[in-house]
Amino acid sequence: MESIKSRLTNSSDALPPKVQTVLRSLYKLSKSHDQKRTERAFNTATSTGEHLSPEGLAALVDSYPPHPPYSYALDALETRGRRRARQILKLPGSKESRVFLELGCWDGMVGWALAQHGKTVIGIDKRSEGFDERASAAGVDLRVMDAEAMTLADDSVDFVFSYDAFEHFPHPDLVLNEVSRVIRPGGYVWLEFGPLYLSAFGPHIYRTIPVPYCHLLWSRDVLSDYAAANGAPIDFSHVNEWRVSRFRQLFQSAANLETVRYEESSELGHLGVLRQYPALAKRCTDEFEDLLVSHIRILLRRRL
Repeated sequence: MESIKSRLTNSSDALPPKVQTVLRSLYKLSKSHDQKRTERAFNTATSTGEHLSPEGLAALVDSYPPHPPYSYALDALETRGRRRARQILKLPGSKESRVFLELGCWDGMVGWALAQHGKTVIGIDKRSEGFDERASAAGVDLRVMDAEAMTLADDSVDFVFSYDAFEHFPHPDLVLNEVSRVIRPGGYVWLEFGPLYLSAFGPHIYRTIPVPYCHLLWSRDVLSDYAAANGAPIDFSHVNEWRVSRFRQLFQSAANLETVRYEESSELGHLGVLRQYPALAKRCTDEFEDLLVSHIRILLRRRL
């Protein structure tokens, strides 16, 4: 499977279109077969495995390529803000919406881009050090605020959006309750977030330890000790450990919000790790999908 993926990644421009189509079909079939093999190994495993010893961690870290950095350079913030704003403005309800609210806004540059389209934007975050002066200068109302207890009036917002935050909120259910309160009837909510905790890179420590599913293979103490010894301490508390099955239940049970669009994406490039250590995965969940689904994108609408 990796050789097919390599051909597509490295040589697609030089390959005839028909060859590219055949390779893509073969790659999809290979992934499907790989996933079924992995699921069989998971289903027949017991949940009695012991964490791996720390000795092999360093060698395995060296065998995986480093993840690309998530840039906070000024131009990167601007580019990302414009891209996300374009995405939002293509969603139902966005064109006619006037007041937008971003949860976990950090720099506020999505709001900056929306403000250039005449939108009124409130951006909230639990910390203020990420707030970008360009967003403030454009009129974005940046506030330090707890998304679980927002100091906003009922039915005061037309459109709520959030990127890469719902896997961090300690209590996503409380946040969604608040969203349901502040959004006006008929208003829309766009949430895009991940990776989810039990997926390959769920703990969000992949820039320090790029080993997929490392949080299933080693104890937190071992991972923390390795990271500290390499000058990059990690904090597991900044992710909420919710798995996809729990998020599905949350959205399905939201009384005042109806789902308009729902998408999940899975990380299938590291199934070999799960096949090699199925018992360690089984210790964490009985649901195989919890290990695969990494990202969620959902569009909700407040019921009238």
